[in-house]
Amino acid sequence: PRRYDTGDLACWNPDGSLAFLGRSDSQIKIRGFRVELGEIEAVLASHPHVAQARVAHRGADPAARRLVAWLTLHPGSESLDRSELHAFCASHLPAYMLPAAVGVIDAFPLTSSGKVDVTTLGDPESPATPSRPLTPTEHQLAGIWRDLLGAAVIHHQDDWFQVGGHSLLTLRLFARIHRDFRRSLPLSTILHHTSLADLALVIDQTPEDPVASPS
Repeated sequence: PRRYDTGDLACWNPDGSLAFLGRSDSQIKIRGFRVELGEIEAVLASHPHVAQARVAHRGADPAARRLVAWLTLHPGSESLDRSELHAFCASHLPAYMLPAAVGVIDAFPLTSSGKVDVTTLGDPESPATPSRPLTPTEHQLAGIWRDLLGAAVIHHQDDWFQVGGHSLLTLRLFARIHRDFRRSLPLSTILHHTSLADLALVIDQTPEDPVASPS
């Protein structure tokens, strides 16, 4: 009979059922796409300033799961242009494989067997910009983004789609905007105003919906 290696690891339980133990490779599923973490790591490591890269996923909710990455740099490459790094990755990877956040560290922690242990690393911050939300609307909107995306930190110029937003979460985002800001915005707004700052400005410039009422 033909056999197909799925990459899944399992064992037989005493009752004859199978228990799923994980995968033998680093393949995961992000918003319906199968993603090989090693492929992303290889692209990051091919950047001239990057010495080593590791990628993992964060978020218990599959709908809000996002990719994050940690890097070590070559000596003499202390300053890394995050925007240039993102553009470099975007030229080699599809959008759904781009890390939503990238952190630069001095060295990777190792397990007792000498392997890199990403489980002990904290969530890296977004690569877009170090500036935090500036206006009251940005602060409130950033809180909504954190709730929906499961992100610890949201910055002023973070892009909704780059930090993990997708169609289902966009519906929930605009429902929250309608409830919390009392603004009725078309969903197409996010296609032209993808950053936190731009979307907050649209909210400020849109008249309040008299029909909407906060719950």
